[in-house]
Amino acid sequence: MCEVQNEAQNASENVNKDKVPETLYHYCSLDTFYNIVKNKSIWLSDLSKTNDSQELVWLKRTTEQRLLPKIEQKINHETDEWDEWKVTKQLIEHADLRIWCWGFCLSQKSDNLGQWRGYGDDGAGIAIGFKYNKLRDTIPSCVNMVLTRSDLMFEKVVYEENENSFEKLLNEEEVGDCERKKIYETIDALLEELKYKENPVIKLSAEAKKMILMELLAMKKGRFYKMKAFEEEEEWRVVFSMPREQFSECAVKCYNWPSPLYFKEFGFNNAFTSHLDIGIQNFKDVIQSITIGPKSKLTEANIELILRWHGVYNESIKIEKSAASYR
Repeated sequence: MCEVQNEAQNASENVNKDKVPETLYHYCSLDTFYNIVKNKSIWLSDLSKTNDSQELVWLKRTTEQRLLPKIEQKINHETDEWDEWKVTKQLIEHADLRIWCWGFCLSQKSDNLGQWRGYGDDGAGIAIGFKYNKLRDTIPSCVNMVLTRSDLMFEKVVYEENENSFEKLLNEEEVGDCERKKIYETIDALLEELKYKENPVIKLSAEAKKMILMELLAMKKGRFYKMKAFEEEEEWRVVFSMPREQFSECAVKCYNWPSPLYFKEFGFNNAFTSHLDIGIQNFKDVIQSITIGPKSKLTEANIELILRWHGVYNESIKIEKSAASYR
């Protein structure tokens, strides 16, 4: 199980400060809906393939826009610290996304036309309403704020462009001692990769390390930060992240949490895709409602038969047709 729990606890406390939703909705095609019910699992898709071209990198690039000009000033100052800041700049510019992320996306919006158009097969699909508390209990957050460990998170997406909030987000003081130590170990590993033959020992000041720390935090937290233009989606996500160098069949199957994790086959439909499945225990108790898309020809009786066949029918599940007059 995850060794670093402080950040997960803090994240949970932050969510509790706000009013949490009773239900979260996953809009999907009929085929995806059927497989979710059949397998009693949620399907995490490669987040780099979403409709947001800035997915996973927006916070990182926003961070660099603030850090790099400050570093350039120090380099141009031509002090004895020139080599240090040259190395710092290299580490920030060349630190790539060393983690792969898969996510299951939900919205607080019920029977929403924008969600039907964007994610519900243009209105021909299904919106599954998941009970927030039940889903949260099934998928507890397990957070590591370093790039060398896998983690599982279930959090609300933040749409933030306010500079003050940004600085607070990446405040080093908010990182616990254990997390900071592990992050600095990551920085030392990056330094090891950049050693110069003429200067095999590179030492960075506390200020330089803090800047690199902000970059690494931005890379890790970027899974839950998007441009303000997407704010109307009111999105929540279940996200699993794993370092690229650790990705293997054994590593995925051996990941230890209450629900089993499965890797779906790679897909090559004009693009490289991959998916992960997380099995949900007591699946029928996690479902609050099922809404049939405004363009779908399925009936409430059809949905009930599907649920009964796969043993997930519950009389408390509300099955209804969308109220949207969309065609």
